[in-house]
Amino acid sequence: MRLSEFSVKNSLLVNLVSVFILLAGTLAMMNLRRDAFPQVDFDIVTVGTAYPGASAEDVEKFVTIPIEKELKGISGVKEMESTSEEGFSSIGITIDPETSDKDQVVDDIRTAVERVNNLPEGIEEDPLVVEIKSKERPILEISLSGNFSEGVKRQYAEALEDRLLDVKGVASIRRIGWRDREIWVEVYPEKLKEYHVSINEVMDSLRRQNITLPGGLLTTKDTEYSLRISGEFSKAEQVDDVIIRSNDSGVALRIKDVARVVDSFADETRIAKVNKKSAVAMVVIKSEQGDVISVVKDVGTVIDQFKEELPEGMEVTLANDFSYYVKRRLGVLKNNGIIGFFFVLVILFLFFDPLPSFLTALGIPIVLFITFLM
Repeated sequence: MRLSEFSVKNSLLVNLVSVFILLAGTLAMMNLRRDAFPQVDFDIVTVGTAYPGASAEDVEKFVTIPIEKELKGISGVKEMESTSEEGFSSIGITIDPETSDKDQVVDDIRTAVERVNNLPEGIEEDPLVVEIKSKERPILEISLSGNFSEGVKRQYAEALEDRLLDVKGVASIRRIGWRDREIWVEVYPEKLKEYHVSINEVMDSLRRQNITLPGGLLTTKDTEYSLRISGEFSKAEQVDDVIIRSNDSGVALRIKDVARVVDSFADETRIAKVNKKSAVAMVVIKSEQGDVISVVKDVGTVIDQFKEELPEGMEVTLANDFSYYVKRRLGVLKNNGIIGFFFVLVILFLFFDPLPSFLTALGIPIVLFITFLM
């Protein structure tokens, strides 16, 4: 029995299936993740290592080559390229497309980098291993501006960042124009000479006291306490009172006697401004499974609530809303579908009776909703 003959003899069943497809397809369409671009894995892993103050030759000799030696034994690597420049080493690794388990290759790369234990002491942070993917995309830029100090704007920006990270679908927040807080110790050379103190003594005194150490366990009859010795600096005043040396009479030479301590920020390497005003900006990064339109809407709700807590004169500016482009493309898709269905219906009405024409045209949305359902 042919499909057309079966459909004619079982019209009630076919109609019920058609209604089910329309309802199920509509439900599937409403729950589909909306985005503008598909996820793409580039099969590229980068290993970046910062070595401040080192020449390109030293970076290659002491950083790039030792890491490359560990990476050469990994299976599943197609090719490896490295760049050594002043103060930084970058290694690009291309994974073989034929490799069945690419995640295992990435894990092997991370393990190999961790095995490198002969890197120079001047490296402040461990090598950073990053897999290049397109699953996490920036969808919105947020800026806080106003005639306030950088510390005040950063305080409110950090509060907003904490709230945005709790929004479903937000993977991370990328900071723009945020300078790290630093406590500067500006030593007076004439004071060092007067008190017969070397710069190394000043550095050693700061290094010895700016630490946090575990203190072991204190066990009582009913409870066990974990002890910790906390000595890290949080204020400039604490650095002022650090003792460099003292004598048996209790007379102490402190940092404030030979230096000026300033609570400041790191040097500017990237400047964020809104309407010619200095700003603290951040970019919202969407997770792989997040819906662009829903995430931006939820972020907007959080920002509206946050605006009520801001002091007068501080403004929140939104830019580069990626959901705008997604909405526009969906609008084009919807309009084209409606116009196309209308023209097909008109042409069918010119050559067939109304009821067969309408039922024939109904096959277009049924096929479309089957696609949504699949």
